[in-house]
Amino acid sequence: MYGLLIENIIQYIQEKYGTEKWNEIRRLAQIEEISFHTHTVYPDVYTKNIIDKACKILKISEKKLLIGIGESFVTFIGRYGYDVVLSALGKIFLGPIF
Repeated sequence: MYGLLIENIIQYIQEKYGTEKWNEIRRLAQIEEISFHTHTVYPDVYTKNIIDKACKILKISEKKLLIGIGESFVTFIGRYGYDVVLSALGKIFLGPIF
């Protein structure tokens, strides 16, 4: 999993639930890294552990957490200049359907 995606998860949790909750999740998920490099690939188990522990600590369903993370991703990647690419892909993807 790219660090960009993990950073989005972290930011979402911190903004919605607070830094203390994120630190608790990170400890329980046994994630030693404090931050992640956007273009570095990390083991997929990091993401799985973060999501599993976040659901437990935050007392929310996996579905609710993943929807929130997904919705925040659109804004998050805009900070890295990918919003233009995403917008173009969205138009192409939905074009044949509608």
